[in-house]
Amino acid sequence: MVGYNERDASKALASLKPRKIMEAYCLTALGPQLEDPIRKTLRKTDVNRETAHRDAIFIPTDGAKEKILAYLKKKETKILKNGIRARVFDTCDPSIHFVSSFAVLNDGKYVITHKKEADHHWSDFVRQAGLKEEENVDIWPFRHAPTGDLAFVFEKLGNEDPSKPQDEFAAATLVNMSSEYTNNLFHI
Repeated sequence: MVGYNERDASKALASLKPRKIMEAYCLTALGPQLEDPIRKTLRKTDVNRETAHRDAIFIPTDGAKEKILAYLKKKETKILKNGIRARVFDTCDPSIHFVSSFAVLNDGKYVITHKKEADHHWSDFVRQAGLKEEENVDIWPFRHAPTGDLAFVFEKLGNEDPSKPQDEFAAATLVNMSSEYTNNLFHI
């Protein structure tokens, strides 16, 4: 009999999360980094429209370079200064989403902001998704399968240390999601 190892079990369950997200939002993998999202603590400039730079959220540079830029199409990297079309989703409610732009600013920082012709803005997404200052989020980069657009899924982690396991409800949800995923695998 194989012994139960909590760390291995947690890692196995966590690896199912991005696949469930992909399934729910009709997304495809951007690259092989599925189990490793971009982690960020939201700052006032990310969530407050009055202080937000360009009504946008800054993406950590290392995360952008490793998990997004490396997987962009050549034509996307050429127009990155102007912004490329991207979709943003909230894990809590699939109806909360908006079409945005992923861009690099002149100072080399990466942002998700609204598209010039769009009616919705980053601050609208912040309000609808209930994102708050000092809240930790995981940002999962994907491709939106029907359109080929870059896509980001935001998962709220709360104010706890993001390296610690989430509360029991989140753990139970993940266990439920993983069992549904496993059941679907074996019902062909």
